[in-house]
Amino acid sequence: MQFVINLKLIRAIEYNRNMKDKIFHRAYKFKLEPTSEQIVILEEWFGARRFVWNKALALVLTRLENKYLVPRYNELNKMLTLWKKTEELSFLKKPPKDIMQFSLIDLDKAINDWFNKNQPNKRKPKFKRKHDSFQSLRLPSTVFKIRNNFINLPKLREAVKFRRHRKVKGDIKNVTISFNGSSWFISIMCEVVINKKELKEGKGLDVGVVKFATLSDGNFIEPINFKKQLRKLEHYQKMVSRRTKGSNRWLKAKAKVSKTYRSISNKRYDYLHKESTKLADSKFLIVENLKIKNMSKSAKGTIEEHGKKVKQKSGLNKSILQQAWGIFFEMLEYKLEQNGGKLIKVSPINSSNECSVCHYIDKENRETQSKFVCKSCGHEENADINASKVLLSRGLREYG
Repeated sequence: MQFVINLKLIRAIEYNRNMKDKIFHRAYKFKLEPTSEQIVILEEWFGARRFVWNKALALVLTRLENKYLVPRYNELNKMLTLWKKTEELSFLKKPPKDIMQFSLIDLDKAINDWFNKNQPNKRKPKFKRKHDSFQSLRLPSTVFKIRNNFINLPKLREAVKFRRHRKVKGDIKNVTISFNGSSWFISIMCEVVINKKELKEGKGLDVGVVKFATLSDGNFIEPINFKKQLRKLEHYQKMVSRRTKGSNRWLKAKAKVSKTYRSISNKRYDYLHKESTKLADSKFLIVENLKIKNMSKSAKGTIEEHGKKVKQKSGLNKSILQQAWGIFFEMLEYKLEQNGGKLIKVSPINSSNECSVCHYIDKENRETQSKFVCKSCGHEENADINASKVLLSRGLREYG
């Protein structure tokens, strides 16, 4: 099955004057089909982008070690011009300059995030490797042209074909070309105006492992089933472990592992996109503000103090990560915002033990995984539906 994942729809950046419509950035992703000659040139462009990133990052880290000011984009861009004039680095003249400039822009942003205390995912920028499974480059709309199923790229004689399975709507801003280890893709970023729609009533949504999600109106979303793919993955991983590292048979087995991982990822994104789209026409959705990273921590403990129920916790962690709640919430957030709705996150504390009728909290209220019986008022209901109603009431109290 061939399917193409829509990249993230970036949140609204501005409103137009009448405040009725919103302007969004939307990316359309298609499969790219370059010829063997074009692949050679694109790989050279990847190499130039990677070289500029690594050279600029090395300069930044050296400056930091010597306690000098960190060079920013404007300074690095001037250095790029000087590098291209040297005989040693003259190969940087071949690719379009925009590729390397975008690389420096990305590095500048990564450095900003690294030093930003409010950035939740702050981390030190890493050097890029030639054999990374994912490679990409970006070009502005001023240097390429799209006509039907072809894109004309700078410094390429022939247009590159891509599988255009849907219309591209909006004003094209830039294009990203990527390679994931087996396939080539093109992502076209557009600025589009979204008209507001009539929205359905808001709901509470409780995520879980047995049921992927439970809504306060009593509906359920079943979890993603990866059993077939996971059996294949385990089989191919055993093949890799039994073969001589670096041999042709080892490389073939490793390629099968990579292909299976991509299959799992594609299935997950396809499922999450479909389910989040179904819920995107609500006025609001109220969900738990989950700390997924903390929830999926290992229970192994230390050498001195061994963890308890390590195997069970490992299985739970695997189930949590396979369902990808965090990605699901991200999709819900931008799709709701697109339609004029909102995703509201509330505290998850005691949401499973609180009665949705009288709001009495007691651990004994939840008799089993699926049965909820309030010890105060006697209210009986499915535990997940009760939890989703509790989230709905919390959201309405805080933001209603």
